[in-house]
Amino acid sequence: MDFINRCKYKKRFLNDSQIQDFNSILCGYYCCKVIKNIFVDNIDIMECINMFSNKPSNLNKDLADDLYI
Repeated sequence: MDFINRCKYKKRFLNDSQIQDFNSILCGYYCCKVIKNIFVDNIDIMECINMFSNKPSNLNKDLADDLYI
């Protein structure tokens, strides 16, 4: 919480949807994909979040997995 409170961005977003399979090991890929889209590609955070389906899917996996391609 200390880190979050020191962050210059005061808006906070919460995604309460499960967008990856329970046994998936790609959680870091999802995080990096969102960070890249927002800070490198200048994509609006809501647009970035809306790229993903609200439930686990191959589309979500492909979006996260193509981060380094």
